[in-house]
Amino acid sequence: MRTTRHLITTIALFLVAPLVACSPQSSTSSALSGHGDNGTHGDCTLTQGYWKNHPKAWAVASLKLGTTTYTKDQLIEILKTPVKGNGLVQLAHQLIAAKLNVAGGVPDTDIKAAIQQADALIGALVCPPVGHGELATSATSALTEKLDAFNSGKTGPGHCGDNEHGDDDGTCDEDSDTDTDGDGQCEGDQDDDTDTDTDEHGDHCDHDDDHDGHCDHGKCGNGKKESGEGCDDGNTANGDGCSSTCQVEVCVCGDGVKSAAEGCDDGNTVSGDGCSSTCEIELPVCGNGKIETGETCDDGNTLNGDGCSSVCICEPCH
Repeated sequence: MRTTRHLITTIALFLVAPLVACSPQSSTSSALSGHGDNGTHGDCTLTQGYWKNHPKAWAVASLKLGTTTYTKDQLIEILKTPVKGNGLVQLAHQLIAAKLNVAGGVPDTDIKAAIQQADALIGALVCPPVGHGELATSATSALTEKLDAFNSGKTGPGHCGDNEHGDDDGTCDEDSDTDTDGDGQCEGDQDDDTDTDTDEHGDHCDHDDDHDGHCDHGKCGNGKKESGEGCDDGNTANGDGCSSTCQVEVCVCGDGVKSAAEGCDDGNTVSGDGCSSTCEIELPVCGNGKIETGETCDDGNTLNGDGCSSVCICEPCH
C-alpha cells in the first residue's frame, strides 16, 4: 500500500510541475510585467531619465535618429550628454525616449507625426558624443516640447506610476529613485543629479528647462560662472572672449574675427594696412608713402606746396 501511495504522489507531482512552470507567476511572465527594469505596460510612457538609467528595460538594441543608426551603448552615451546649448542633443534625448516608449508597446497615434518631423530635422547630422552634429535650440524646442509632453504623460496615454516617488510595484521609476545594485528595488528617493531641489524631497529636478534630464544648475548667459563653464559674460554670443557655450575663447589675431581683446582683425597679420600684426588699430602715418585711413594723399614727405600737404591732404591747385 505504501508503495502504491508513493507512486501516486510521484505521478501527481510530475503532472503538476509543468503547470507551475507555465503559471502567470513564473519568472518569465514576471520579467515581462511591470515597468521597473522591464519596460512599459504598453499603456503608459516613461521619460528619457528612466530609459537612461534602465538599459535592461529596452525592447530594442538600436535606434535610428535621422538617417543614422546608433547602437544601444551609443544611445545611452547620447542620453548622458549634457545639452550645453546644442539643440540636436536636446531633441535626441526626447526622440530616443519616445521611440523606446513606442517600441515598448505604447501606441504612437499621438506622437507619430512629431517623431517623423524630428527625424527629418536631424537628417544626416550625427549626434554628440558619437559625432559633431549641432542644431540651434530655437530650431528644435517646439519638437522637443511635443516629445517631452508625450514621454512625461502630458499627452498620449499618460505617464507610468505618476506619483511623487514612483508607483507601488516595488521598482524604481524615472531618475527619481536610485537602484544602485540593479535588483529593481529602490535604495532611496534621490535622483542621479546633484541638483537644485527646492522641495527638499530629493526626488526630482525643479529646473530642467532644456528637457535633457539633467538639472539646470545654471544657464549659460546668465552672467554667473558655474560648474562646467569656463566663463559667463551674460550672453551667448561668440567672438567676445566667451563663447555661446560659456567656454573661454582663444584670441587668434588674423582669423578675421574681432574678439574683445583685439582692437581690429582684418584677417591677416600684416602691418601698415590700418590693422597691425598684433590686431591693434594703426594710426595713419603721414609721409610714409602709403595712403591710409584719414589721408587723401601721401607723397612720402611732410612738405606743403607740392600738392600733398604736411598732413597728407590734397592741396588745391593754384
